[in-house]
Amino acid sequence: MEKSFNVKAGLRILFPTLLLIAGLEFLIWAHWSSLAEVASEWRNPKYSHGYLVPIFAAVLLWLRRDEKTVVDSRIANIGVGLAGVGLGLCVLQFLLPDLVMTIGNAIGRTTIEAIGLCLCVAGSLLYIQQRIQFESVPVKDRWIGLAILIFGEAVWMVGTYRSSNVVEYYGFLPAVLGLFVMVGGLSIVRWAGWSIFFLAFMLPLPGFLDKHLSGGLQNYATRGSTFLLQTLGIAATRDGTHILVGERGSDLFVAEACSGLRMLTIFGAMSVAVALLIQRPMWQRITIVLSAIPIALIVNVVRIVLTGVLFTMLPENDKQIHEFVHGMWGFVMMPMALGLMFLEFQILNNLVIEDDDDMPVPLSLGMPAKAKSPAMSIGAFTPGKPTGSSNTSAIKSVSPTAGPVSDQEASGTSRQPASKP
Repeated sequence: MEKSFNVKAGLRILFPTLLLIAGLEFLIWAHWSSLAEVASEWRNPKYSHGYLVPIFAAVLLWLRRDEKTVVDSRIANIGVGLAGVGLGLCVLQFLLPDLVMTIGNAIGRTTIEAIGLCLCVAGSLLYIQQRIQFESVPVKDRWIGLAILIFGEAVWMVGTYRSSNVVEYYGFLPAVLGLFVMVGGLSIVRWAGWSIFFLAFMLPLPGFLDKHLSGGLQNYATRGSTFLLQTLGIAATRDGTHILVGERGSDLFVAEACSGLRMLTIFGAMSVAVALLIQRPMWQRITIVLSAIPIALIVNVVRIVLTGVLFTMLPENDKQIHEFVHGMWGFVMMPMALGLMFLEFQILNNLVIEDDDDMPVPLSLGMPAKAKSPAMSIGAFTPGKPTGSSNTSAIKSVSPTAGPVSDQEASGTSRQPASKP
């Protein structure tokens, strides 16, 4: 809902938002060395989706905002302008790298990106204009937010002291959450909690987890691919992470880069994003998120098998064709994974039929529509006696508007004696 109102009144209402922007800018400045290293990790193909994570988090904030909020169009336009300039500064290094390097040598290597990120944060919150009840926040909530903020900074300091980059990275998110709680109370988590949680997908995995997942996925991919090749009738033998395919014994090496971890990180983030956006029961959302692991593994196994099948048909010594085939199937993995997710949606749609209390009861479950005969009251009926006109008094038609039934009628007797047969 858009409505233009007085600027002073708008600034007074948006004071909590401005306070939140100031706090976020300070956190970005304090953690900028860690955030810059996180951005450098996005050049790794496993974390190339990191560029899109902050953008989706901002979109999720906008989608979960209070739709009844009165939006000042002038402040929203200012927000759009700030976000546009900030986004331009962030991508300037890809468009004009020489100019960015020259400016960076003068004012700092990553100063332009830092300014761009701050402008994007400020512009996004000014455009959303979420109403935060700053004055009504309980003091207890502010202390809880302060404790969360201190915890995040403590994690960051421990990572700095131990020279653990990953620990430094993950200290930023609790600090942001604590700041939000201090400004808007625990109730603000309903609006911003999932966006802050989703920011975790822009951070690289810890080294031990990366190594464990990569080795496990590499082993499962090798075993599954060998089994599927043998099932298709193609000679295949596994030797560690090598698969000897065909009669020629072509060596198909499942390297660490082919373990499927890259697919898992990207598709896992996408599955969480889809689960946050769709309107489905919670158990279906959890199923979609958990299914990212088997879908990523299945897609990787299919890619390895198809590559092995083509290797048996192509010349053995032509490395250029082999590299082309290997790279070609890499582009097919994501559409294949999305197809499996679509199939999963169709299964979930037909697996359970949700009850609808407002659904009318079918006519077949009640009285037939053509039944207009009045209800029948069955009186005394002696088995073994013929039914005729003498016994018709035992069955009486009761009208819906009839008065009370007498004791004689209830006992099945009639005032006139029944005729003897």
